Amino acid sequence: MNRHLERSIQLLQHSRPKLAEEEARAALVQEPGESLAHAYLALALNAQDKHPEAIAAAKEAVGLAPDDSYNFYVLAAVQSDAGRLRDAREAINQAIEIDPFDADNFGASAAIFLRESQHEKAAEEAAKGLEIDPEHEQCNNIRGLALSHLGRNNEAGLTLDSNLARNPDNANTHAVKGWHLLREGKTKQAYEHFKESLRLKPGNESARMGLIEAIKARNLFYRGLQKYFFAMASLTPRMRMGVIFGSYILYRIIVSVMNSVPALNPYVPWFIYTYLAFVLSTWIGPKLFNTVVFLHPLGRQALTKREQWASVTILGFIGISAGFFASYFSGSLYWGHLPAIWCLLLLVPVSTFFSFDDRRNMLIAGAISTAMISLVALITLGIVYNQPWSLELLPYFYYSILGYSIAANWIHHTER
Repeated sequence: MNRHLERSIQLLQHSRPKLAEEEARAALVQEPGESLAHAYLALALNAQDKHPEAIAAAKEAVGLAPDDSYNFYVLAAVQSDAGRLRDAREAINQAIEIDPFDADNFGASAAIFLRESQHEKAAEEAAKGLEIDPEHEQCNNIRGLALSHLGRNNEAGLTLDSNLARNPDNANTHAVKGWHLLREGKTKQAYEHFKESLRLKPGNESARMGLIEAIKARNLFYRGLQKYFFAMASLTPRMRMGVIFGSYILYRIIVSVMNSVPALNPYVPWFIYTYLAFVLSTWIGPKLFNTVVFLHPLGRQALTKREQWASVTILGFIGISAGFFASYFSGSLYWGHLPAIWCLLLLVPVSTFFSFDDRRNMLIAGAISTAMISLVALITLGIVYNQPWSLELLPYFYYSILGYSIAANWIHHTER
């Protein structure tokens, strides 16, 4: 093998993708038609989140050697990380067709099913890989995580413990074990596994995110939210949308019934506020509680700049809302409760701006957030100057929030 290719794969294994990219390009200068060099280049680019370039390099590898299953394996991996799960499924199926005796292919296939929230299929596909290689680390890890999602905690724990016993220094297994323990509510043990994973592999994204979640789970309120998130994550995207639509319809029915019963009328506003508080907490809770992580010595290092900015922005909107509420309850601004509520509702589009991985989706969310903020500012100015049209705009704002939240939920889940 070309020495540059050897260096490239070694650097990838040590989480140094930029240098790995340089070595892969050096190999291509010497051998432009070497498919393996294009495949390694794709993996190096992918590790730097350069998804379009990574996909192009992987397709070049496939074009040069269409009979090599590894090239389709790499193409599936980079397409999966780019959120193109349908394309990734086609690529990994092609890899399995070329080489049905490679456990790596079944591990990659199981990983795609896992990202699609098809946990039963993920467990089955991983089991196929384990028939070929019973000690295959990726297949064991994915099977363990899929079983955890399915609520088969004893089987999941045994699978992951066996994997760690064989290789106690596997960073990925420690991360998966951490997520499994977190789902079981064993926060302290999960925290230790995430920390160990990051010690072994500082760039492990799954462990970084898990460490943040473990720190936030120390808060009793967030722990309840986390259980809700885990329950939703166990569902398919369509089932999640069904839960969201169903809960909204149930909410409307309950409000209608309460309005028709005079004795329950005084409790209607409190029920509405409780429902809105829950909906808002599911949107902004993870980012808001990142402020707790920021105060933790290790957690502060785990947060990315984007996550830090998200927390600061959300706190800013909450601060503005609190100011309006204070003016309302003090009697200095009799309509202060309205912009206070609007600022809280604006957290829905603002928070999703920081949630999307796709740059185009981020820009769209940013544009919509700006438009909604402008609409609220216009309505508020209209109220200040006693303009009748200001309140006429309110339904458009409320319906836009509802429509946006449904659309963003769908896009967010399909993006992953």
